[in-house]
Amino acid sequence: MVLVAMKRKKDSDTTMSSSISGGDKPLGAEFEVFLNFRGPDTRLNFTDCLYHSLNGVGIRVLIHNEEIRKGEKIGEELLSVINGSKIYVSIFSINYASSAIRLTDKVIIPIFFNVDPCDVKLRTGLYVDALKRHKDKFSYDEVQQWKVALIEVASIKGWHCRDRGSEGARVVRDHLVGIDYHVQNVIYMLGEDSLDVQFVIIHGLGGINKTTLANVVFNHITSQFDGCSFLSDILQFSQQGKIVKLQKRLLSDILKSESLKVHDTNFGINVIKSKCHHKKVLIVHDHLDKRDKLVKLAKKCEWFSPGSRIINNASRHPKVYYFYEMKEMDQNRAIQIFNRYAFESNAPPCEYDKITREIVKITGGLPLSLVVIGSSLYLESEEVCDDVLAKLKKKPHKEVQEVLKVSYDRLEYEHKEIFLDVACHMAGERRSNSIFMWSACQLYPNEAIPILINKSLIKIKNNHIWTHDQLKDLGRELVCRESIKNPREQSRIWCTIVPMDVIRKKEVHIDQRDFQNLLLELRWLSWKNCPSEALHLMSCRRLIKTPNFSTSFTFERLVIKNCHRLVEIDPSITMLQHLKHLEIKGCILLWVLKGAPTTLNLDMGRQSWLDSLSNLKRLSTLRMENLALLELPNSIGEIPGLQVLSLCNSFVKKLPESIRKLKNLVKLIILSTNIIELLDSIGELKRLEIRDMEGCKLRKLPKTIGMLKKLEELDSSICIFLEGEIPMEIGELSSLKEQNLSGTHIYEVPPSISRLSQLTRLTMELSSINIIVLFSTQKKSTLTELVVFRLPSSTFQSLDRGPPKIERLSLFDLESTYGWSNLHTFKYLFHFAIWRSCLTEIPLDVLGQLENLRQFDLLECQFLERLSHLPSLRKLRLLYVELTSAQS
Repeated sequence: MVLVAMKRKKDSDTTMSSSISGGDKPLGAEFEVFLNFRGPDTRLNFTDCLYHSLNGVGIRVLIHNEEIRKGEKIGEELLSVINGSKIYVSIFSINYASSAIRLTDKVIIPIFFNVDPCDVKLRTGLYVDALKRHKDKFSYDEVQQWKVALIEVASIKGWHCRDRGSEGARVVRDHLVGIDYHVQNVIYMLGEDSLDVQFVIIHGLGGINKTTLANVVFNHITSQFDGCSFLSDILQFSQQGKIVKLQKRLLSDILKSESLKVHDTNFGINVIKSKCHHKKVLIVHDHLDKRDKLVKLAKKCEWFSPGSRIINNASRHPKVYYFYEMKEMDQNRAIQIFNRYAFESNAPPCEYDKITREIVKITGGLPLSLVVIGSSLYLESEEVCDDVLAKLKKKPHKEVQEVLKVSYDRLEYEHKEIFLDVACHMAGERRSNSIFMWSACQLYPNEAIPILINKSLIKIKNNHIWTHDQLKDLGRELVCRESIKNPREQSRIWCTIVPMDVIRKKEVHIDQRDFQNLLLELRWLSWKNCPSEALHLMSCRRLIKTPNFSTSFTFERLVIKNCHRLVEIDPSITMLQHLKHLEIKGCILLWVLKGAPTTLNLDMGRQSWLDSLSNLKRLSTLRMENLALLELPNSIGEIPGLQVLSLCNSFVKKLPESIRKLKNLVKLIILSTNIIELLDSIGELKRLEIRDMEGCKLRKLPKTIGMLKKLEELDSSICIFLEGEIPMEIGELSSLKEQNLSGTHIYEVPPSISRLSQLTRLTMELSSINIIVLFSTQKKSTLTELVVFRLPSSTFQSLDRGPPKIERLSLFDLESTYGWSNLHTFKYLFHFAIWRSCLTEIPLDVLGQLENLRQFDLLECQFLERLSHLPSLRKLRLLYVELTSAQS
């Protein structure tokens, strides 16, 4: 160990050392104070100042500043000097325990420089780790003596000093629970021994203690640098356009000069580059939210000397930097910090234990919330705590909210919209699904999501979107502010229970009549645990995807109608075990294909909901109309209770073979589809009552149609490809009441049709009067309405009598009234109508003989000029003429 009298740096090296040998006086008598310190930590700053201050007032000071090497003995002469000093001043610094330690029995005054007494008492890892490294150089007994001595000295009341650097030590609050772990990680990331210029970003949610961490790290390592600067309030300065002031502050801190003038930002950049190039610096940027500000303060490594460190407490920046993410506190530490502020102890009173845990759970481990809420409840009663808890469940604490809102306020419009969507109903949704919806809404999510992540407003976990509960509460509170008194006017709805009568009803309709047109712009609906039994989404012009139904098991009726931008049905729809009525209609962008992609985006995965329709065991009505539906899955046959199946205006070409299993099917509607052929197995649908095939591409009727004993209505109108003969088996339809063959190429029907004992309405095109004659000869005929197209001109000439019970007769495209006099045989005719006739005159005298005729219609007879013998219609109550130029 060498003793040197230390002088200021400007003194020559030859004058800095004084011999400790020679002279008549004992060496110890020459010195009153012995300074013991760790050279690299304090030699050029604190110890230097202390030495010259003591020496300036006449106190003789001896300094020890070298390490004792392995095996080196302290000589008698050196011990004499140490023992001769009256006061022993030990300067405990961060790396003090890294060198060998020699303590004395003299009066000791400890100085804790950038360390706490608890560090010296070996309660933290700071000195403990250093002492472990001495075991290889010194004996076990020596190290144990040092431990005992350190603990004893740390118990003596001394001075607490922090290296002020340029600004001085940063002030940090008490109760920094769990901060040591983060401090050690950041210091390790900074790389103490590396000569590179390191940039480290401290990244995390607002209120997570990023600034506190930066302060503590700054205080720990500031002594290792030639110049230090902690630039706080960068956000505030930048908003006011005062980047130049920040540049001046940075230069003043590092150069310790107030005389520098900075005219503009470009000039300031050049000064920083030129003046700091040869200085090892530590710079902390607090609340640096945008990279363009970093460019003006510390852009490149080349601006500073090797070993410099720049810490940014802000958003994430380019990948060339190191990132340290501060995460939320675990529950135990969160409870500890809350208790310290609320009860000034590590544990709450017994009666407050439950409420403490509930409040901590709501805060989500956010230190800011814990401190603010804990402080507000200090010395408060249990009743007050209960009220605060109830209020927190509805909205975040005002002070916490204002801090979190800073990042939100600086977002662009599209970014705000996406954040509010996440806060209100998109948290937990798949990232890919959400991007598709936001893209359709022109919110540019591929740009916005990285920005929101950088600002710690959202995260992506396992490809799902996540946000902190406190941020979720903030977003929902912002939406509530849009209309506090009337939730109907808010842009988003997320609660299961809201003060709106329409949602309290058992059946919910969302269309142009509900919410006073306010939900026409609805683009996403998320309603978990919905208490309603029915949901109608109608004409929601911006709805892109249906909600997730996995928690809405009570639905019995679901209607999605005319949502023209809808492109996705959530697969959870097949989890609605109580669903009885499912109707999807008029969603023109929805491609519903068996095993097809969920949406038009092929990267979105395979669709499973249509293939899993069989899960809906209670379904009785399925309407999939006006959709790009190409094929029904075979699983449709596994819905035993299905009674109504409507596929009208879809692209379906054939029905699956499994449809024969639908034994309870009552109504089958395939109008305006591409179905060409009906399977013979259709005859197994014994309960079928109505089959509507209007406008489909059917070419023939199967013979098994006669097996449908309960069929009451058969509509094949406008099936322009339907031709040939009607099967004889049609006469077996004992329950058939209505049959429509108009607009087909079928002009004849088999004689067996006369056996249709329940037939009341027949509509078809005739090539002869055979059908009329046929029914005229049936005394038990039930036919009451006959609609005939393209009636031949000779129809009435050879007609002896009309069908006995015809009450309504409609004639289309009538070309002649030849044989008109035979109309008097329609004794029960009540309503007579002529459509699209090319006649110019129609005599009415014959109609006057029909005693039961009460209504006569002339429709679209554009060539008609005259109605003769009109007065003969004495009992007529209504004459309806439209689109004619008739004169009488």
